[in-house]
Amino acid sequence: MAWFSLQRLAFLGARILVAGTFLVAGIIKSVEHVDSQTKSADTLVAHLASTHPMMMKSLAFAEIFLGLWLASGYRLFYSHLVAVIVTGAFTGVILTQINSNAAKPCGCFGSHVSGWSAQHPFTSNLLGVALNVLLAGASIFVLGCLWAVASPQAIRVRRVSVRPWSFSC
Repeated sequence: MAWFSLQRLAFLGARILVAGTFLVAGIIKSVEHVDSQTKSADTLVAHLASTHPMMMKSLAFAEIFLGLWLASGYRLFYSHLVAVIVTGAFTGVILTQINSNAAKPCGCFGSHVSGWSAQHPFTSNLLGVALNVLLAGASIFVLGCLWAVASPQAIRVRRVSVRPWSFSC
């Protein structure tokens, strides 16, 4: 098999997309943590942070940790499985706001709300759902490639023996 292939490129691109998105979202939330306490709860994330003071800091830490875990390649199968579960949970939280009378933008990338997003929370939340579906789809693609490569014995002992950066799908 050739060293370069479209499948390898898609696999690596999906990993970078998912890991990078979680890292950027977590870093932005951790930097904005101080401001979100004083701001009015104009996004869903800021609202959750105002009701539970440690929520924003914990969410930022969890997203940074997940992004680093995904980027490291350690237990690749399980890290992407966790990413699918987390994006599913985020999607569920955003979907509760879509039909709400007082809908708030999700605040997926921090509590700063631009004018457009504040004026169109429904569309902003739909874009948040689309982003989560894209991230879950990329993680499911990685899981599918890893499942195809892993031997049945490796899965039985709960190990996927794939080196993180060398892969053939």
